[in-house]
Amino acid sequence: MHEFSLAVELVDLAEAAAREAGSERVTGVTVTLGPLAGVDPRALRLAFEAASEGTALHGASLRLVETVVRARCSVCQSSFTPSEPDLVAVCPTCGQPTMDLESGDEFLLSSLELALENA
Repeated sequence: MHEFSLAVELVDLAEAAAREAGSERVTGVTVTLGPLAGVDPRALRLAFEAASEGTALHGASLRLVETVVRARCSVCQSSFTPSEPDLVAVCPTCGQPTMDLESGDEFLLSSLELALENA
Protein backbone atom coordinates (compact mmCIF):
# COMPACT_ATOMS: atom_id res chain seq x y z
CA MET A 1 0.00 0.00 0.00
CA HIS A 2 1.70 3.19 -1.17
CA GLU A 3 -0.36 5.24 1.29
CA PHE A 4 2.11 4.23 4.00
CA SER A 5 5.07 5.70 2.12
CA LEU A 6 3.03 8.87 1.54
CA ALA A 7 2.18 9.02 5.25
CA VAL A 8 5.86 8.62 6.19
CA GLU A 9 6.73 11.49 3.84
CA LEU A 10 3.99 13.65 5.39
CA VAL A 11 5.35 12.94 8.87
CA ASP A 12 8.91 13.77 7.77
CA LEU A 13 7.82 17.04 6.13
CA ALA A 14 5.70 18.05 9.10
CA GLU A 15 8.46 17.29 11.61
CA ALA A 16 10.96 19.33 9.59
CA ALA A 17 8.54 22.27 9.36
CA ALA A 18 7.81 22.08 13.09
CA ARG A 19 11.52 22.12 13.94
CA GLU A 20 12.04 25.09 11.62
CA ALA A 21 9.19 26.92 13.38
CA GLY A 22 10.63 26.09 16.81
CA SER A 23 7.91 23.65 17.83
CA GLU A 24 8.40 20.15 19.15
CA ARG A 25 4.87 18.93 18.50
CA VAL A 26 2.43 18.90 15.59
CA THR A 27 -1.22 18.65 16.62
CA GLY A 28 -2.86 18.71 13.21
CA VAL A 29 -2.09 18.13 9.55
CA THR A 30 -4.26 19.22 6.62
CA VAL A 31 -3.82 17.53 3.25
CA THR A 32 -5.55 18.58 0.03
CA LEU A 33 -6.44 15.44 -1.89
CA GLY A 34 -7.90 15.10 -5.38
CA PRO A 35 -9.83 12.08 -6.67
CA LEU A 36 -7.24 11.50 -9.42
CA ALA A 37 -4.30 11.40 -6.98
CA GLY A 38 -4.65 7.64 -6.63
CA VAL A 39 -4.79 7.79 -2.83
CA ASP A 40 -7.35 5.92 -0.75
CA PRO A 41 -8.39 8.36 2.04
CA ARG A 42 -9.20 5.58 4.51
CA ALA A 43 -5.89 3.82 3.90
CA LEU A 44 -4.04 7.14 4.23
CA ARG A 45 -5.68 7.79 7.62
CA LEU A 46 -4.64 4.36 8.90
CA ALA A 47 -1.13 4.75 7.50
CA PHE A 48 -0.79 8.24 9.00
CA GLU A 49 -1.74 6.93 12.42
CA ALA A 50 0.91 4.19 12.17
CA ALA A 51 3.61 6.43 10.65
CA SER A 52 3.16 9.14 13.29
CA GLU A 53 3.57 6.73 16.20
CA GLY A 54 6.57 7.79 18.32
CA THR A 55 7.09 11.05 16.40
CA ALA A 56 6.29 14.72 16.99
CA LEU A 57 2.97 13.99 15.25
CA HIS A 58 1.83 11.23 17.61
CA GLY A 59 -1.87 11.83 18.23
CA ALA A 60 -2.10 14.59 15.61
CA SER A 61 -5.32 14.88 13.64
CA LEU A 62 -5.31 14.36 9.89
CA ARG A 63 -7.77 16.53 8.00
CA LEU A 64 -8.36 15.67 4.35
CA VAL A 65 -9.75 18.41 2.11
CA GLU A 66 -11.02 16.65 -0.96
CA THR A 67 -11.15 18.56 -4.24
CA VAL A 68 -13.16 17.95 -7.40
CA VAL A 69 -11.87 17.39 -10.90
CA ARG A 70 -11.85 20.62 -12.90
CA ALA A 71 -10.55 20.96 -16.45
CA ARG A 72 -9.83 23.94 -18.71
CA CYS A 73 -10.38 23.72 -22.44
CA SER A 74 -7.18 24.51 -24.32
CA VAL A 75 -9.24 25.81 -27.26
CA CYS A 76 -11.93 28.09 -25.78
CA GLN A 77 -10.49 28.40 -22.22
CA SER A 78 -13.79 27.32 -20.66
CA SER A 79 -13.45 25.83 -17.16
CA PHE A 80 -15.67 22.84 -16.38
CA THR A 81 -16.19 19.72 -14.30
CA PRO A 82 -15.88 16.66 -16.55
CA SER A 83 -18.83 14.27 -16.44
CA GLU A 84 -16.39 11.37 -16.11
CA PRO A 85 -13.13 11.80 -14.17
CA ASP A 86 -10.90 10.77 -17.07
CA LEU A 87 -7.62 12.30 -18.14
CA VAL A 88 -9.20 13.32 -21.45
CA ALA A 89 -12.43 15.28 -21.15
CA VAL A 90 -14.65 16.84 -23.78
CA CYS A 91 -15.36 20.54 -23.37
CA PRO A 92 -19.12 21.13 -22.97
CA THR A 93 -18.77 24.57 -24.59
CA CYS A 94 -16.92 23.80 -27.81
CA GLY A 95 -16.79 19.98 -27.91
CA GLN A 96 -13.00 19.74 -28.11
CA PRO A 97 -11.08 17.12 -26.13
CA THR A 98 -8.76 18.47 -23.45
CA MET A 99 -6.28 17.06 -20.95
CA ASP A 100 -5.65 20.34 -19.09
CA LEU A 101 -6.48 19.79 -15.42
CA GLU A 102 -7.05 22.71 -13.08
CA SER A 103 -7.65 20.47 -10.06
CA GLY A 104 -8.33 16.92 -9.09
CA ASP A 105 -4.89 15.34 -8.96
CA GLU A 106 -3.59 17.09 -5.84
CA PHE A 107 -1.77 15.50 -2.95
CA LEU A 108 -0.60 18.52 -1.02
CA LEU A 109 0.44 19.15 2.56
CA SER A 110 -1.69 22.29 2.97
CA SER A 111 -1.19 23.30 6.60
CA LEU A 112 0.08 22.28 10.00
CA GLU A 113 -1.12 23.02 13.50
CA LEU A 114 1.79 23.32 15.91
CA ALA A 115 1.73 23.16 19.69
CA LEU A 116 2.93 26.33 21.35
CA GLU A 117 5.80 25.64 23.68
CA ASN A 118 5.68 27.15 27.21
CA ALA A 119 2.07 28.18 26.74
